[in-house]
Order: sequence, then C-alpha cells, then structure tokens
Amino acid sequence: LEEALPSLRDSLETVDPKTRFFEGEAGVKQLLKDIMWHSDSTMQVYWPNVQMSELFDRKFLEWFDTRRAKRNLCIQSLWPHNTHASDMDLFKTLPGDTQKKLPKCTAPLMAYIIYDKKVAFISSPAETFGHIVESTEFSNLQRMGFEMLWR
Repeated sequence: LEEALPSLRDSLETVDPKTRFFEGEAGVKQLLKDIMWHSDSTMQVYWPNVQMSELFDRKFLEWFDTRRAKRNLCIQSLWPHNTHASDMDLFKTLPGDTQKKLPKCTAPLMAYIIYDKKVAFISSPAETFGHIVESTEFSNLQRMGFEMLWR
C-alpha cells in the first residue's frame, strides 16, 4: 500500500487533457462563466483592456467581477503597458487581487486566464472566439510563463 500511494496520489492530480471551443460573443461569455465552477483560488490573467472592452460590455464584466468575489477567486492580473490606471479598476474587488503593467512591448491582443488545471484564451473582437485547454502539464507551462512576466 505504501508503494502504491504515491502513484495513486499522482493519478488523482492529473486530468485527461481536453479542449473546448467557444464561438461568437455568447460563446466567449460562456467561457468566462465556466470559471464560476471554481472557488477559493487565485487566477492569473493577462487582460488587454481595449480589446476586451470591445468584446464584453461593462455590465457583464462587473457581473463577472462580483460573482468571482463571491466565489473567493482572487486575480493576479497583467495589463499592457499603455493601459490607463482608470481602466484597471476591474479585478480589484478582493484584498488578494494584485495588478501589474507589462513593460513597454508589443502586447498580444488575446486575453488568457489560468485557473485550476485550465487555461482559457479569448481572442480580440476581430475573431471573437475562445477556447479552454484543460491539462495539468499545459496549465503548469502557462503558469510558469506568467510568473516570468510577473517578475
């Protein structure tokens, strides 16, 4: 039993990798709603505010922020370097929420959110799609990249 326990524990921490696609405005809103199945953790988010403000109306984003606060989902968020401070009022609801601007660089137009063993990607309004990759290894890889940017 002692020999089998580590293997059993490791198998419980992995998932069969899955990818789900979401199309259109309703689809990407549904993608964000998927996050609400989780609680009591910290999400890592890259949020290009200009593109995401075109894709999601303010009312929906405020709903998302209020709902995630109720689920105790803190956010560690990265923003493009040229984001105005007043645009960063989103994701500042909980005491554990933290924000940083990226150094001056060409910032991607897509958002991504790392949570649990999942990574959600949201395109700009030019393409209006999203996908969630559920994979322990992939989420760990993306988390490592986020943490490097955070430093």
